[in-house]
Amino acid sequence: MARTTTTHLARLTLQIDRQEYRVRPLRGDLTEGIVIAWRLTRAGAAARYVVAETLEGPACSCEDMRYRHSGKNQGMCKHIRAMRVLGLLP
Repeated sequence: MARTTTTHLARLTLQIDRQEYRVRPLRGDLTEGIVIAWRLTRAGAAARYVVAETLEGPACSCEDMRYRHSGKNQGMCKHIRAMRVLGLLP
């Protein structure tokens, strides 16, 4: 009897406050110094962010991280905080 192959689909969605984000791991595009990285795409909007753990600490491509938290110790945007709470970033 031939075995049938079943394809499974898994999707990860993150909710921060009332905003939903689709979460996908980034594997092939990692540059040196990045330990792990994720792409967050906000539902219903064109907003896309890369959230990563680097050798120098957490990083996010969102405006909040760039302008308000850049260069501050332990300064993290909501995307990094949420990913850490879920254990997706160390």
